[in-house]
Amino acid sequence: MENLPNELRTEILLRLSIKSLAYLKCMSKSWRSLISDPNFPKLHFQPSPQHYTFRFPYYVRSDRDHTHLQMRAIDFNASPRDDSAAISFDFHSDYKFMLASCRGFLLLLNKKRDQLLVWNPSTGERKQIVVPKTHIDSELHDFCYDESTDDYLIVVVKLYLHQAFRIFSIGNNSWNKEVVINYQEIMVPFYPGVSGSVVNGVIYWLVSFIDEELHDEVNILALDIKTNQVRRVVPDIDDSLLTFCHLRLMGESLALIDLTYYDEIKIWVMEEGEGESSWTKRMSIPINQEAMTGCISPLCFTKDGQLVTLHYPPLTLSRWSSEQGKLEEDRTCNGLLERFYKATPVYTETLLSLPSTQNA
Repeated sequence: MENLPNELRTEILLRLSIKSLAYLKCMSKSWRSLISDPNFPKLHFQPSPQHYTFRFPYYVRSDRDHTHLQMRAIDFNASPRDDSAAISFDFHSDYKFMLASCRGFLLLLNKKRDQLLVWNPSTGERKQIVVPKTHIDSELHDFCYDESTDDYLIVVVKLYLHQAFRIFSIGNNSWNKEVVINYQEIMVPFYPGVSGSVVNGVIYWLVSFIDEELHDEVNILALDIKTNQVRRVVPDIDDSLLTFCHLRLMGESLALIDLTYYDEIKIWVMEEGEGESSWTKRMSIPINQEAMTGCISPLCFTKDGQLVTLHYPPLTLSRWSSEQGKLEEDRTCNGLLERFYKATPVYTETLLSLPSTQNA
């Protein structure tokens, strides 16, 4: 292997997991040199998502008096029963509320100090951010990447009484001015505190629009992070009644998932290039109530298109076959979540770093 050209050795490294790369860095100075190259993290993040390791983070009690939490993360593309798929972090912190994820970074909240933390679990890199007093209790939020500026953005949105949003730029190390949302209707988040789903530079959240006659309609609030334009999206789907619906990413597409009275999981996908109102039904999965414990929430999709759901309590991950429409595997994690479980993010392992701040 040492006799191979550097170009070929780099191609080999780009196909390895973060865990394997960490091992190789300790084994050879030449491997360490290639992996430590400033351009390697971006190259490693470019290959197909089929090569990524996606993890679901949660907490476990780590001491005898049960006052401290330890974060664990499980690879949900592995079998839920595979104990080797879970890793632990030495992360005893007041940032207990996991809000969102972006390109391998987690966004966490410290409610006591009104601070946010951007943290890469794979490398340990972290950055603290103070939340503006006017947006401490924001009902919606997201953490996203703007490819045009090579910058990471934190978005916080207030809907009650005063509808407005603010965006924090990691690269500029600052919050922008408040942008008011001009809608006649009152907007209420369908699930308060749930992060948005980002597709092609647009963030989507589920909200209820309430008019003067108190008619309640579940629609989608969309924010274009490049133009700061807000719009209302009315999905055209073949179901007049949405009961327990969620937005998730299915590959690179936006998926609307509805749990019809917890008897059936219906999934529609927004069709690219045909407008935001064009949706196609992809699958319908019956739910065996006898196999369920607690409440169920869709979490994400695996590399092969299986739906992963989260049940809580107790904290349980399940995989559903997209072809046969049945429960394949489940796993009880013996853990807990410190906030509304429908908002729990998943993250991708990465070696990427945050951009250096201009006004640090």
